[in-house]
Amino acid sequence: MCRITLLTIAPLLLSCAVHARDIRSELKEIEAAGKDVRSLVTRDQIKTWWSADGKELVYRVNTGPERTEFIRVIVATGVKKPVFDHAAVAESLAKATGKAVDPSQLPIDFVNLTPSAPIVVGALGKSWQVSADGRSVSAATLTPVEVSLQTVADARRAKDGTGTATTITFRNVSEEPVEYFWSPERGRKVSYGTIGEGQSSTISTYGGHLWIIENSKHQTIGAVRALDLPAVARITDEKKSEPSGNLSPDGKWHALIKDNNVFVEPTTGGESI
Repeated sequence: MCRITLLTIAPLLLSCAVHARDIRSELKEIEAAGKDVRSLVTRDQIKTWWSADGKELVYRVNTGPERTEFIRVIVATGVKKPVFDHAAVAESLAKATGKAVDPSQLPIDFVNLTPSAPIVVGALGKSWQVSADGRSVSAATLTPVEVSLQTVADARRAKDGTGTATTITFRNVSEEPVEYFWSPERGRKVSYGTIGEGQSSTISTYGGHLWIIENSKHQTIGAVRALDLPAVARITDEKKSEPSGNLSPDGKWHALIKDNNVFVEPTTGGESI
């Protein structure tokens, strides 16, 4: 009787064990597939840098899993071309810093476009001037970068900064005191004090850290993610409720993604380039 019971139960135990192994295997496959699916989404994120006159811009776009590309656009003609030779610039940066640099994901978190002047980029905590042929970089001196406040959502999505020690200066040109917070993770804020009307405050931080600004009514004005380079953020009374970082300085053009391609459109309507 006992032998029959054991023989009856054993296949059930074996079946359960096999079934458990199958479930674990399936879960791993699903998890792996999920990662692959997310990485296949491309050309859905852009970061733009405009020239002061609004005639040119450079944008960074994701082109594959852990891959980005930098493109320069001449607004008047619609001509688009790579800003530089990505592989050559990676090699030049690696030689200058002694660090490994992946050409498919250049650690550039800022681009300075000045008419009739070489392009200057920020990478690995320093400023670099790009050669005329776009194949090398050399150390450059650049005053603190001016950055714009964004919505909290946009700032969280930004991938600027690699953890390099840096500074950010907040200039309060609004008509009331503001409070600024470091946000180490979603839903958490650590106050670093207030900045009076017309005053400034410079703080030490790290590239990639997220800072949120609130007015005296505890309403969010905007947010900014620290660069690896020293930066200056100007605080006004305007609350950031819509993405505006892709708008040209003169407000005439807007860079956006449609059908997985980057376009530049007139804000008043008209054909894209």
